[in-house]
Amino acid sequence: NSLDLSSGNDTVVLEDMTSDVTPGDLNNVENLEVQVESSGHTLDMANAGDDVDSVSVEAKGHSITISNVESIGTVAVSGADSELVTIGTIDSGNTVSLTESDNAKITAGSVLTLNVNEVNDAVEVLATTALTVDVADDTDNAFALTAAAVKSLIVTGDGALTVTNDIGDSDLAAVTSFDASAAGGHINVAVDGSGITDVDTGSAGDMLHIKTSAANAAYDTNGGNDTVEIDDFASGAVLNTGSGGDKIELDAALTASDHKIDGGDGSDTLEVTEDVTAGDYDNIETLEI
Repeated sequence: NSLDLSSGNDTVVLEDMTSDVTPGDLNNVENLEVQVESSGHTLDMANAGDDVDSVSVEAKGHSITISNVESIGTVAVSGADSELVTIGTIDSGNTVSLTESDNAKITAGSVLTLNVNEVNDAVEVLATTALTVDVADDTDNAFALTAAAVKSLIVTGDGALTVTNDIGDSDLAAVTSFDASAAGGHINVAVDGSGITDVDTGSAGDMLHIKTSAANAAYDTNGGNDTVEIDDFASGAVLNTGSGGDKIELDAALTASDHKIDGGDGSDTLEVTEDVTAGDYDNIETLEI
C-alpha cells in the first residue's frame, strides 16, 4: 500500500502498534508518529520511501526495534523506560533522540548526534566515530556509554550528564578527544586511557577524575566551581581549571619539571597527598597537605 499527501509538511499517526509494521510508500509524508501498545515488535521503514524526514515513537514502556531508517533525518523515542530501544541504521549526520528511554542500541554512520532527556542506564552506539551528545536543558542523565569506534566525543546542551563508565576503558577505547566546552550543565566524567590527549568540560561545576593520563595531555575544566581528582599525571600533562573556585585533589607523585597545573581565575585549592618535587603550579590560592 502507498499514501500520497501531496504538498506541505504532513504527519501520519500510527496508533495502537501491537505487531510488526512495515509501512508502504509514504509519498509526501514528512513525519511519522507511532504509538506502541506492546513489546517486542519491529517498525521497518524499508518500503516507506525517501520523503519521511522524522519518525517519532511513543513507546509507553515497551521495547521497540526501528529498522531501515538510513535516510530519515531524526528518529525519536520517548517513554520506553527500562525497555530496550534498538535503532538502525542511521545515515551519517542524522540524529537520534531519546526521552525517558534508559536502554538503547543504535547503529549509525560515522557522524551521529544523540539527544538525551532523562536517560539513566545504558546506551550503545555502533560504527560511529564522531558522536555529539546533546543534553536537554534542566534534565539529569547518567548512563554507561558503549561506543567502541568513537574517537571524538562532544557534549553540548545545558542539562546534567554523568558518563558512568570511564572514557578510555574497553567500551570507549578509541576516544582521543572529549569536548564538553559548549556544555552548560554539570558534567561528571572519569578518564582512564593513555590515548586521550584533549579533555574539556563546560561552564558549570564539573567533576573530572583523571585515572590514567596521556603524555602531553591537555585538561581544561573551563568555568564553574570544578572538582578534579588526579591519580596519574603523565609527562608534559597540563591542567587548567579556568574561572571559579576549584578543588584539585592531587593523588599522584609528581617529579618531572614539565607538569603544569593552573588554577585560573578564582580562589582555588590544591590538596596534595603524595610527594611533589617538581612542576609548574600557578594561581593556587590554598595548599592543603
